[in-house]
Amino acid sequence: MYNLQTAEGWYSANRIIVSNCGCTVEEVTGTWTPTAEEQRFVDLYADARAKCEADGVPANVENVTRAMRELGDGIVHDAVKPKTQVGGSDSGGPPTPRTKISDGDRYPDDQDGKPIPFRPSQVIGLDESLEHILHGDPGYRSGGHLYSTVVENMFEGKIAFPESWTEQRIEQVCWSVIRGATRVISRGQRFLLTATVDDVQVTVQVIHRATGPVVRTAHPDGGVGVMRVHDGALSPVALESSA
Repeated sequence: MYNLQTAEGWYSANRIIVSNCGCTVEEVTGTWTPTAEEQRFVDLYADARAKCEADGVPANVENVTRAMRELGDGIVHDAVKPKTQVGGSDSGGPPTPRTKISDGDRYPDDQDGKPIPFRPSQVIGLDESLEHILHGDPGYRSGGHLYSTVVENMFEGKIAFPESWTEQRIEQVCWSVIRGATRVISRGQRFLLTATVDDVQVTVQVIHRATGPVVRTAHPDGGVGVMRVHDGALSPVALESSA
């Protein structure tokens, strides 16, 4: 509702006479739990804003949209076509050289059998992403997977690391996943690195930028002590049998 103050003390709208009642705008929102497909867009938007910040450009509509197209192969349908082995997005040109990765410092191939274009030792940015992973970003419901953070906010659908895991333990586990992921899923320039540590499956999300692979976020998927907010209460999340 809007308070349309007038000198006469009243106004007419759509043949309805209303007095200056002092009404103000108030946002009213309900709870919303994104589907798996909707969550992909939520994550992509957060990744695009992070890319704008990393690139030193304003997170306006133009820059965020451009970043979503760059990162969103498979999610945004007009995303930039990835370069091919024949050079660029068009045919012709010299082949694109692949990064040579030693057997002791490489990830398993992705879900399509394609090699991952970076080494575990090249991944950076976990220190900068820890605040997001543990406590989340102000104004957004992404991140914030420390048990105490989840309990404090109780956002529907939010998943929490085990209560016994300290901030230091979560950091150590994230490094273990980065260095020894047993499964990798690629989504354009985003790579989901997954491994099981102490009966907890954890995924670390990495964005492959022009400057190299950078950690965006991390979260538990399931396992001993992992909890998810459902209908205002915490429910255990089982470990995936395929992990």
